[in-house]
Amino acid sequence: MAQSKEWQKMLRGELYWAWDEDLQANRTRCKQACEAFNAAGSATRRRKVELWRNIVGDTRPLPPVNPDPEEDENLFEETDPFIDGPISVDHGLNFKVGKGTFLNFNLLVLDTCLITIGENVLFGPNVCLYGAIHPLDPAVRRGLKGPEAGKEIHIEDDVWIGGSVQILAGVRVGRGSTVGAGSVVTKGECHYKCHAVRQRVSIMEQSERQPLLSSSSRNNDSQPISLGDPRVEIPTEFPENLPGSSPGKNLTWTSAYILVVSRVIGSGIFATPGSIVKSTGSIGLTLLVWIFGTILAACGMAISMEYGCMLPRSGGDKAVLLGFTASNCIIFAKYTLFALSVEPTDLQHKALAVGLLTTIIIIHGRFLKTGIAIQNALGWVKIFLIGAMSLTGIWVLLLRFFGNSHHIIPQESFTSTLSWDYLWEGSNWSWGLLSTAIFKVMYSYAGLNNINNVLNEVQNPVQTVKTVCPSALLTAGGLYLLANTSYLLVVPIDDIKNSGELVAALLFERLFGDHIGRTLLPLAIAISAAGNVMVVTFAHARVNQEIARQGFLPWQNLLSSSRPFGTPLGGLLVHYIPSVLVISIPPQGDVYNFILDVEGYPGQLFALAITVGLLILRYREPNRPRPFKAWLPAIWIRIVVCLALLAAPFIPPPNWQGDVDFFYATYAIVGISV
Repeated sequence: MAQSKEWQKMLRGELYWAWDEDLQANRTRCKQACEAFNAAGSATRRRKVELWRNIVGDTRPLPPVNPDPEEDENLFEETDPFIDGPISVDHGLNFKVGKGTFLNFNLLVLDTCLITIGENVLFGPNVCLYGAIHPLDPAVRRGLKGPEAGKEIHIEDDVWIGGSVQILAGVRVGRGSTVGAGSVVTKGECHYKCHAVRQRVSIMEQSERQPLLSSSSRNNDSQPISLGDPRVEIPTEFPENLPGSSPGKNLTWTSAYILVVSRVIGSGIFATPGSIVKSTGSIGLTLLVWIFGTILAACGMAISMEYGCMLPRSGGDKAVLLGFTASNCIIFAKYTLFALSVEPTDLQHKALAVGLLTTIIIIHGRFLKTGIAIQNALGWVKIFLIGAMSLTGIWVLLLRFFGNSHHIIPQESFTSTLSWDYLWEGSNWSWGLLSTAIFKVMYSYAGLNNINNVLNEVQNPVQTVKTVCPSALLTAGGLYLLANTSYLLVVPIDDIKNSGELVAALLFERLFGDHIGRTLLPLAIAISAAGNVMVVTFAHARVNQEIARQGFLPWQNLLSSSRPFGTPLGGLLVHYIPSVLVISIPPQGDVYNFILDVEGYPGQLFALAITVGLLILRYREPNRPRPFKAWLPAIWIRIVVCLALLAAPFIPPPNWQGDVDFFYATYAIVGISV
């Protein structure tokens, strides 16, 4: 039978439209087939098998009739189950039952996704297999007008299912298990256990491939039962949660705002301004690039907001990439050595960066709770630095206009800085160089769509998305403007160009002196960078574990395991190796710029695909509710800029010299390769 797009989405466990014409036709067919089977009463075994095969779409020809009725009935023992009607099956074509299985009367099967029953399985009466699910969020569910979805159910060989048992979507009952009468099996995996009558059972997954942060790790209102048998083969995993389901609306507007702002404002504003000024060549062009990058960030934010309001559930932009945290490891090394007044060698820089990452891997791999406590404490250091940077620009300007600040900003320097000609002196208008500067500005704004990742847990998600994201952009933009004002007013432009990633250290040293400005504040920046590495490593390790569980990485069982410390050691290893390589291979002086360019270039491919996808979705589903709609010019600006940035490596900069000492377009080659 031909399968429509909605039918295919249904089988994949995605949200689908249940009133699709092909799906309705098949449900009608299955309903009529069930009615015919139920009306057969005490018909012969051959006739009942024929009617059963009509229900499930089994087109095998029946064996030739044996004149002996008993022998004729025995022909089906090795080919078909035994079913005692009445039964009710929703689709039929997604329901597979093995030979020798007995299905008792009043069986109800909602086979939205594949439901399989093995061989020699015994069902009591009134069993229900619920493979269908509705989203828990009423904004998504919308009664009969909204989408539906489902998960697979698998019952292996030699299982006994007692009477009136209810098995919910996503459950696998292992070989030889017994489920007592009246049980409600809600999630996980069941092996060789008999559950008490009329107990609501939530099966605790004991497979080592269970995700550490999955919904099943949360407290349940029923007592978990420890199950599992080493003789049972580890099954294929299925999605834990339907899109649109929610563990609870725990995030208020303030929590969501902090979640976005703390993700956006990181080490970028401390480390990237020096390389941006080096690429642009002048104060005026630097400010212009920051303004342009802010506008571009707003366009991307609007697109994410439309997706988030249209589909208000967790997820965000998903892409399986080889992620790493090398950039903040490098910032940690540079600011630490600067604070200690050490003139480091290339080897010392890289050794300290790799040492930080190695230490964090050990902490997260062996001491899970300790690692979480440390990264929470380091978050307060970051909050302090954000406040300091936001006040510095205001303080500098107030001192200049109303106080005596000649020791910070000489009069002649301040006057020349404000002159029009000086603002644009030395500007470099090469698109090949400007594109790398834009990558770094966009890196500083990364995370404006962070709320889309947790929408299931946000109170009033649509309204929150519409207000939190613009508020976070205004906050970050204002702080960045003040910080850049401080840099450009206090630190001479030539010093900024030569500062590399240490421009914030130069600013603090000039403002607060050698002791506080050169030692304490740079150390605080280094600690903040270390905290960022801890948070990202913590998250990436779990993402890598999930990728391994889905079979996208080799050595699946090893990399998806949580042994022996209950931590994703395999995921940490997958994160560790590329990060160390990215830190170690490029020359130390260029490694930070190179990493940001490598991250930024392939990101434009995904941004372009997401933006074009939004236009296609508008064309194909014009009637879909859109509580927020991105301004069409913003969408086209995003597309044009993405294409321009992707074309930048083909436009050589002057003297073929980019923001690194090696081939200027290496970042594009490496980014596409990854």
